Amino acid sequence: MVKMKRYMNLHYGQIPTLRKTIRTALDIKGRDIIYALMDCFAADPFSAEYYLHLFSAALMIEQVSELVYTGKNGLFRKLPEAAYRLDIFEGWAETPEEVYGRLEGTGISPEDSVLIHRMLWQVADIVCPVIACASEQISVWDYAYAIDYVRRHCGDLQKPEKDGIFPFSVNYPDYDWRNGDAEMKRIYFHEP
Repeated sequence: MVKMKRYMNLHYGQIPTLRKTIRTALDIKGRDIIYALMDCFAADPFSAEYYLHLFSAALMIEQVSELVYTGKNGLFRKLPEAAYRLDIFEGWAETPEEVYGRLEGTGISPEDSVLIHRMLWQVADIVCPVIACASEQISVWDYAYAIDYVRRHCGDLQKPEKDGIFPFSVNYPDYDWRNGDAEMKRIYFHEP
């Protein structure tokens, strides 16, 4: 009975571990996530290469978001949003010049790196609050939808606003995180 009570606030897909392990995973995965996102945004829009990097980044983000640790109150928690923002984005894509330096071999221009930098930070604004939310666990498809949404709008988005306890943006009229599964599966499986 005690063990059952211990896992009461654990959501489907979440993996209990230590806080230290989550930080280590972020150190390892953060670089891979940001490189996948940069390659995604540097690829021709909506090409096979674009979708390869899109789903790779979304999968790695989901893997990081699944990790939870036990807080002092005995409930499962995630790191604060700032930790995900720091370890994934700030360490690897702080300026357009840094993005350009990392993608220089791909043939992008300095102007392209400014756009890619802006899109990376818009993804951070949408995704980091969701990763940090212990009361929700969303799927790889939903993360892919968020990344694709930023790409489809070419980085022309305002700062997202949250509604209540759920970390999903409410000020994008055509953004519905609940459609992420259906939309991304349709693209992934080449359905009409």
